[in-house]
Amino acid sequence: MNDKNKKKCRFCLRIYCGEFCAIEEITKQMLDALLNLNLDIDNGTEMCIECARKLQNAYDFKSTCVNIEKKILPLFISKENIKLNEDNSKQNMKVELRDGYKDKICRFCMKVTESGHYTILQGKEHISLLDVVQKCIPELHLSDTEEIVTCEVCLISLQGILSFLTDCLNVGKKTKKYG
Repeated sequence: MNDKNKKKCRFCLRIYCGEFCAIEEITKQMLDALLNLNLDIDNGTEMCIECARKLQNAYDFKSTCVNIEKKILPLFISKENIKLNEDNSKQNMKVELRDGYKDKICRFCMKVTESGHYTILQGKEHISLLDVVQKCIPELHLSDTEEIVTCEVCLISLQGILSFLTDCLNVGKKTKKYG
């Protein structure tokens, strides 16, 4: 294939020949809002479709979390440390847990998650995900939550953000080293 058609993604450094996205001002704003890395990105820089998709998904997830946080913030103000459960339905959260089940409420999307279909983010195995949340979504008051529960969908989103952030940081280190 002709070398003129090959391009390198600014975020993953993969060489690709297919579709690409020019990094425009809105993309820079999304990166800043999500990663807060102050990346030095020149006009005309491009990213592959896969990285553009990861960025959009991460930004959408953060927006959802921040909007949910605005709705539940009064709960945190009224109590020192809350447990997301059926009591929250009294606060107009419209949460219904089934009797006799060990359902939980996802801290990120506030949807009821059935027993066995959620993860409690605690312990060493989840430190990197909690770090991502603190870095990328500092608006969340996770320290006020007794159990940080995530549904499968939000866990995948968090892992996607972690992957994208790691790629960005690694590429940033490589470009500083050689550039």
